[in-house]
Amino acid sequence: MSPGTVFYHFYHKPLGTIRKTLKMGIGQTVATNRGRKQMMRTATTLREMWNEGAEQLDVYFLTGKKYWFQTAFCLYSLQQNADMNIHAYVVDDGSFDDELEGLAKQCFPNSVTIVKSKKINHFLDKKLPESEFPVLRRRRIEYPHLRKLTDVHVLPGEGPKLVLDSDMLFFHRPDEMLKWLRNPKGFLFMR
Repeated sequence: MSPGTVFYHFYHKPLGTIRKTLKMGIGQTVATNRGRKQMMRTATTLREMWNEGAEQLDVYFLTGKKYWFQTAFCLYSLQQNADMNIHAYVVDDGSFDDELEGLAKQCFPNSVTIVKSKKINHFLDKKLPESEFPVLRRRRIEYPHLRKLTDVHVLPGEGPKLVLDSDMLFFHRPDEMLKWLRNPKGFLFMR
């Protein structure tokens, strides 16, 4: 274990947890942690909303083991409120394993395509070769949020791709987003 890893695990991480607990309050921290655990359990029981022959729109998520439960809830809530088929390309953040892939396919057998990191690396090598883009390729490893741009947009397919954050939930039909997905012109900003 490197000195930086030791410093992170035995100083920075515990200090961050203490600061966050003091800021949120002990009661709110306990409730948040309890809710997160309940969401993680419930996410395994979600089942897709899919209608054969209905219109299909595609969205993209960058996710993995740590955030899959949020991704599942986001996709499920969107499918429930969209009144059409929503298909998700789930872009592996590098932590997807066979067990998680099986769970994703169990919950969303028709509406999820998992793009594993090995395949992403193949597309990156073709479209953003390390010999031509060394800084970008290094930064996507150092700064994982950059992968929402690099990893998703090197995938095959024409036109814009809508990348959703896993921590969103949909409580009503997102008409503006669905309109944009049908005819993507300009930019789409969601608040």
